[in-house]
Amino acid sequence: MKRFLVCFLTLSLILTGLATGASAAAGDGWKQAGEEWQYFENGEAVREKWIQSNGKWYYFDGDGYMVHDQFLYLTEETETDENGESYTYNVPTYYMQSDGSMLAGGWSRCFNGKAWAYAYEDGTLPHKWAKIDGDWYYFSHGYMYENTVIRPQEGVSTYYAIGKDGKMVTDGWFGREYKYGHYDENDQWIEDGTRTSWYYANKDGVLLKGWQKIDGEWYFFYQKGYSEYADFENAPYMFSNVEPEINGKYYIFEKSGTLAKSGWVDTNAKFEWGEDQPFWVYVGEDGAEKTGWFQLDGKWYYANEWAWVATNTLIDVNGVTYAFGKDCALVDGWFKNPWSSSDIWYYSTENGILVSTWKQIDGVWYYFNEDGAMMHDVKDYVIDGKPYTFDKSGAWVK
Repeated sequence: MKRFLVCFLTLSLILTGLATGASAAAGDGWKQAGEEWQYFENGEAVREKWIQSNGKWYYFDGDGYMVHDQFLYLTEETETDENGESYTYNVPTYYMQSDGSMLAGGWSRCFNGKAWAYAYEDGTLPHKWAKIDGDWYYFSHGYMYENTVIRPQEGVSTYYAIGKDGKMVTDGWFGREYKYGHYDENDQWIEDGTRTSWYYANKDGVLLKGWQKIDGEWYFFYQKGYSEYADFENAPYMFSNVEPEINGKYYIFEKSGTLAKSGWVDTNAKFEWGEDQPFWVYVGEDGAEKTGWFQLDGKWYYANEWAWVATNTLIDVNGVTYAFGKDCALVDGWFKNPWSSSDIWYYSTENGILVSTWKQIDGVWYYFNEDGAMMHDVKDYVIDGKPYTFDKSGAWVK
């Protein structure tokens, strides 16, 4: 009797265990928890574990919930900064799509459809450069770069352009549109509009810098050190509609970016500075604006250190005063001071120097003071101790 009771109890325990196991098995698999999903094994939600279901891979976090719409950061990357110090950071290893399945062997939208992610057949993600179907792409933080200019290596001044399709630009132009504006009196940013910065990539994708001749025209792309003010690294954008100083000389670049051709240019009108007078410059055959003395068609001209040519004015050059007419040429003869409210006349000889003494002109005697101004409409003006009278025209009367 005792033996039968023991056997009965043992059988009961076995059946109870089977029933319990069957219940657990029946409860395993996918289970929805609110808006999230879990996966159960042996009655327990899996945590920090991969699960393959219907040929796809899924991953569950430490709380037992399926990871979706985000990257899994399971890989470390070590780099060296500009100071030579190494540092380690996590980079994305896999991308879990909106249905929770691991992206593998293709493209997928990420960041709520704002960017693209790509995964190899094994699900791993590219980091930095990746060649896909014959084209180069750049990835960072898991997503593909697009419509931008990048400098992939810290401390190395090599730039690349990435097109709107994510492909690295090679052997051609790339334009990137950006917004510009200003701050008002309340320090609020006011957007004025958009502009486009232009770049040019060689066959290897590297953006060109400095002077470049493209299709027979000269261009200049930003380069650190091109002037005393260019002391920082910047993406090598094309100069356009500007008059920069490059290595001690001034140049004019058209709106198209091409170097201006030789000839006269009113920079005030060209760049719409709004002044009430022209600022003439002369572009030489080498493309640079003339400075100092220069001669054209037998006439002499003078441009200051900013390449502005003296126009309808008197200027001092090395202690000597010269007169320049409205045509910018050195005056040979009479010159009226344009800045005076009264009529003040000067007379310049063929070498450009103002007369500052007696001068007979067309049979009439005139006197010019030490500043070169002609005496006129004055009586008993003392010169070398003797009084002289000059009429309104400046002629010596007695």
